[in-house]
Amino acid sequence: MILLIGCSQSEKSKSRAELVRQYYTLLDESNHIEIVKLLTDSLVSSEMDYTFSFSRKEYAELIKWDAVFEPEYEILELTVKDNAVIAKISK
Repeated sequence: MILLIGCSQSEKSKSRAELVRQYYTLLDESNHIEIVKLLTDSLVSSEMDYTFSFSRKEYAELIKWDAVFEPEYEILELTVKDNAVIAKISK
Protein backbone atom coordinates (compact mmCIF):
# COMPACT_ATOMS: atom_id res chain seq x y z
CA MET A 1 0.00 0.00 0.00
CA ILE A 2 1.28 3.45 -0.88
CA LEU A 3 0.01 6.31 1.21
CA LEU A 4 0.65 9.95 0.30
CA ILE A 5 -0.08 12.40 3.07
CA GLY A 6 0.20 16.19 2.99
CA CYS A 7 0.88 17.11 6.59
CA SER A 8 -0.31 20.05 8.62
CA GLN A 9 2.25 22.72 9.54
CA SER A 10 2.69 21.40 13.10
CA GLU A 11 3.55 17.93 11.78
CA LYS A 12 6.20 19.04 9.25
CA SER A 13 9.02 18.83 11.78
CA LYS A 14 8.52 15.07 12.11
CA SER A 15 10.29 12.66 9.79
CA ARG A 16 8.21 10.84 7.20
CA ALA A 17 8.81 7.52 8.96
CA GLU A 18 7.56 9.03 12.24
CA LEU A 19 4.41 10.29 10.50
CA VAL A 20 3.75 6.84 9.01
CA ARG A 21 4.18 5.24 12.44
CA GLN A 22 1.87 7.85 13.98
CA TYR A 23 -0.70 7.34 11.21
CA TYR A 24 -0.87 3.56 11.71
CA THR A 25 -0.95 3.90 15.50
CA LEU A 26 -3.94 6.23 15.20
CA LEU A 27 -5.55 3.96 12.60
CA ASP A 28 -5.12 0.96 14.91
CA GLU A 29 -6.81 2.97 17.67
CA SER A 30 -9.60 4.00 15.23
CA ASN A 31 -8.79 7.60 16.12
CA HIS A 32 -10.21 9.26 13.01
CA ILE A 33 -10.19 12.73 14.56
CA GLU A 34 -6.41 12.75 15.08
CA ILE A 35 -5.71 11.08 11.71
CA VAL A 36 -7.59 13.81 9.88
CA LYS A 37 -5.52 16.41 11.76
CA LEU A 38 -2.42 14.94 10.09
CA LEU A 39 -3.78 15.83 6.64
CA THR A 40 -3.66 19.26 5.05
CA ASP A 41 -6.42 18.77 2.51
CA SER A 42 -6.36 15.32 0.93
CA LEU A 43 -4.92 11.84 0.90
CA VAL A 44 -3.93 9.57 -2.00
CA SER A 45 -3.63 5.85 -1.35
CA SER A 46 -2.40 3.15 -3.72
CA GLU A 47 -2.80 -0.55 -3.12
CA MET A 48 -1.80 -2.98 -5.86
CA ASP A 49 -3.37 -1.63 -9.09
CA TYR A 50 -5.81 0.74 -7.41
CA THR A 51 -5.34 4.40 -6.52
CA PHE A 52 -7.79 6.32 -4.37
CA SER A 53 -7.97 10.04 -3.60
CA PHE A 54 -9.91 11.39 -0.63
CA SER A 55 -10.62 14.83 0.79
CA ARG A 56 -10.20 15.19 4.57
CA LYS A 57 -13.95 14.86 5.01
CA GLU A 58 -14.24 11.80 2.74
CA TYR A 59 -11.32 10.08 4.45
CA ALA A 60 -12.72 10.78 7.92
CA GLU A 61 -15.98 9.12 6.86
CA LEU A 62 -14.13 6.11 5.39
CA ILE A 63 -12.10 5.43 8.53
CA LYS A 64 -15.18 5.82 10.71
CA TRP A 65 -16.73 2.94 8.77
CA ASP A 66 -13.48 0.98 8.91
CA ALA A 67 -13.55 1.27 12.72
CA VAL A 68 -16.89 -0.57 12.83
CA PHE A 69 -15.04 -3.78 11.97
CA GLU A 70 -12.43 -3.16 14.71
CA PRO A 71 -9.40 -3.91 12.55
CA GLU A 72 -5.95 -4.16 14.06
CA TYR A 73 -3.01 -2.67 12.20
CA GLU A 74 0.60 -3.61 12.80
CA ILE A 75 3.68 -2.27 11.05
CA LEU A 76 5.68 -5.33 10.05
CA GLU A 77 8.42 -3.47 8.22
CA LEU A 78 9.20 0.20 7.65
CA THR A 79 11.96 1.41 5.34
CA VAL A 80 12.88 4.74 3.82
CA LYS A 81 14.00 4.61 0.20
CA ASP A 82 14.52 7.52 -2.18
CA ASN A 83 12.68 9.99 0.04
CA ALA A 84 9.65 7.65 0.35
CA VAL A 85 8.51 5.52 3.27
CA ILE A 86 7.58 1.95 2.40
CA ALA A 87 5.53 0.16 5.01
CA LYS A 88 4.50 -3.49 5.13
CA ILE A 89 1.33 -3.65 7.20
CA SER A 90 -0.66 -6.47 8.75
CA LYS A 91 -4.39 -5.85 9.05
